[in-house]
Amino acid sequence: MYLSNSNPKVNAIPTKLQEQLSPADAEVILRRFPEHIQAALIARAAEIEYPIAVSIISSITIAIHHPLG
Repeated sequence: MYLSNSNPKVNAIPTKLQEQLSPADAEVILRRFPEHIQAALIARAAEIEYPIAVSIISSITIAIHHPLG
């Protein structure tokens, strides 16, 4: 999948979207959360036996589709 834009300068160099969150990016994102949320995400990843990136993506997706309030 490639980004598209009406600006020809932007389209000069196609950018491929990454379908997955890299382990390094997951670590950066994880460290931005408060410690109790980090612990919950790490625990969830261990519980489902998937990489932390999956836990982060799942949590963000749920939060976007089911906002509080």
